[in-house]
Amino acid sequence: MQEESVLNRLIFSLYQGAWRLARPFLRRNKRLRDGWSERLAPETWISPFDGITLWFQAASGGEAYLLAAVARILLKEWDSAVMGGKKLRILGTTCTRQGMDVLERLQNEGPWAESEFLPRFFPLDEPGLMNKAIAQARPAQIVLLETELWPGLLRAAKQAAVPLQVLNGRITSKSLSGYAWLPASFWRSLSPDRILAISKNDAERFARLFGSERTGLMPNIKFDLLRLEEGVSPIPEQIGVLGNSAEAEEARPRLALFASVRRQEAEAVAKAVKLLKAQRPDTAIVLAPRHLHHVPLWKRQLEQMEISSVLRSELSITPEETPDAVLNRFVDTGKALIWDKFGDLKQLYSEAGAVYVGGSLAPLGGQNFLEALGAGLRPCVGPHIDNFLWAGDSILTMVRQLPDADALAAALAEELDSPDSKAAIKEQFAQRVRAQRGGSRQAAEAILKRLAAHGAE
Repeated sequence: MQEESVLNRLIFSLYQGAWRLARPFLRRNKRLRDGWSERLAPETWISPFDGITLWFQAASGGEAYLLAAVARILLKEWDSAVMGGKKLRILGTTCTRQGMDVLERLQNEGPWAESEFLPRFFPLDEPGLMNKAIAQARPAQIVLLETELWPGLLRAAKQAAVPLQVLNGRITSKSLSGYAWLPASFWRSLSPDRILAISKNDAERFARLFGSERTGLMPNIKFDLLRLEEGVSPIPEQIGVLGNSAEAEEARPRLALFASVRRQEAEAVAKAVKLLKAQRPDTAIVLAPRHLHHVPLWKRQLEQMEISSVLRSELSITPEETPDAVLNRFVDTGKALIWDKFGDLKQLYSEAGAVYVGGSLAPLGGQNFLEALGAGLRPCVGPHIDNFLWAGDSILTMVRQLPDADALAAALAEELDSPDSKAAIKEQFAQRVRAQRGGSRQAAEAILKRLAAHGAE
């Protein structure tokens, strides 16, 4: 690494001090105190390994699934003879309990030898701790998935001459503005060896930080995680499930589902419900809140719109009664049904005739509308779907994006009156997903290529 500038030394001195001052407060944080000892990179953080260690950083559960997809290919393609007879070990780090749960499940269920896969909590980005972590792990390469630009880690990798790549990279305009508070020279000095972004816009944003010569494009690994048929996915709990397009088409019910709705959009959603009921009185309404502790808020919000509601938990339901049976006897009550139970969204999609996918009438980035497409529904969403722009134009054209509650109610009414074939939507979606696959393999190839270029040491 070339000599560090005076400005960078000053920035990192302040950065180190800020982390140390924040430690007592961070330790009391509900999210961070889980795995706190690992976050300090103790001497026992990782054991010695007589082989090649690849360090993947996956922020949370979603990124952990990306890690799983790439790791399985690496394990399958690993050739010890080519790598000097050395075995592969993957160190998977994450910041959240959700991410750790995914990594631990992968460790237990994957085809790993005892020491080949190590899930750990990501250390605090305090520069001194990152130096300790790299000294212990001795990684041959570090892979950051999506947007994980930790200055302490980037600097420690540079100082230890460890190659570092950003794969499946994505970065929003808002995030870029935040990074831009620091001078361009600071980020250029910490540049990853290679960045493969999931879209041209993401690549351009990364290029503004690190230079266009380091950036390229790749398919989004998330497309590899979408199951195109029941029961064929190697990784549990995928983003969506696509049924068999040859299945018999059933009559579409007059049931409008408001899925994964968020409290910040409660007023707009309640307004859309009222408008839809006024336009189509014979339509059953089901609300499935994203967070169940906000159920009382939803009940109050509907009451303010003079809409009676009942909770799913208030219904007399036998253990054998399926969600479709519950919905069938609820349709004629005239009340909105608040589904206050996790785990039934897939079944609700299969019963719905029209759907709004939440988190998009307010600037929250949107919830996962791919699940609705996988169930054969053309989802209606609001104007704020930044979290899923990675899906690309070919899939976004299958989504109905509306500006407000009035337009949403009208669109849902149209979907109920003139529904497309669920089987046709599933097949169209499956074709467009298949056309964008291959990200996992491209990521694995990029890692192996970088190993070969730098030597498997």
